[in-house]
Amino acid sequence: MKNHLYFINDETHVIEVENINEMKSSSHCVDIQRIGMSSDVNNQRISFKMTMDNPALTAQIMVACARATMRQEPGCYTMIEIPPVDCLPGAKAEWIEKLV
Repeated sequence: MKNHLYFINDETHVIEVENINEMKSSSHCVDIQRIGMSSDVNNQRISFKMTMDNPALTAQIMVACARATMRQEPGCYTMIEIPPVDCLPGAKAEWIEKLV
């Protein structure tokens, strides 16, 4: 797995477990770290860590997308065509004011 082409350019850690049944869950997690540099010094790091329950997350995304499509002109949309702010509850102007 470590030498798979998908992971070939990334530092990858694979941890073997004795019994996969003990690891089964509807939850998922991700831990991504990116190390960068400005000039010749590796001094920038961003870390993203998230744990989620898959059925709950799927339901939340479906509700958010349904909400967002009501704010669009009539038609057919994919998720990437919907502005993320339209997936949030409440007025767009309130979110922009909060986030700016």
